[in-house]
Amino acid sequence: MFDRLEDLARSLEEINMQLTDPDVINDQNKYRQLMKEQSELTPIVEKYQEYRAAKDGIEESLQLLEEENDEEMRELAKEELSECRATVEKCEQELALLFKAKIGCTPEAKGVPMGELPRSVKKTKRIFDSRY
Repeated sequence: MFDRLEDLARSLEEINMQLTDPDVINDQNKYRQLMKEQSELTPIVEKYQEYRAAKDGIEESLQLLEEENDEEMRELAKEELSECRATVEKCEQELALLFKAKIGCTPEAKGVPMGELPRSVKKTKRIFDSRY
């Protein structure tokens, strides 16, 4: 899943670059298509970036815990580590739902009621339900 998320992040970056191209801006159909793709990918890529930042935070906190002797700094690192781990867990769950919506597997098919999904997942699911 994470390799595919990297691909989606690169795709979004390419789309953003294309949207600044004057030729694309002048071609309203192409511009509209790219804007739609951008709006579909943005929630997924943003959640993935949040996930990656939390993973980096875990690594930094662990490194600080290994190197730091000051007890107050160690406590701060432990708090940061705990927060980052919680964020990673939350992001993994949300990314799984967003990714499944992106590839066409509905969350309901996996036993997750629509009411329990974050708003960004619901929006992505509606977009894909209307397309496929």
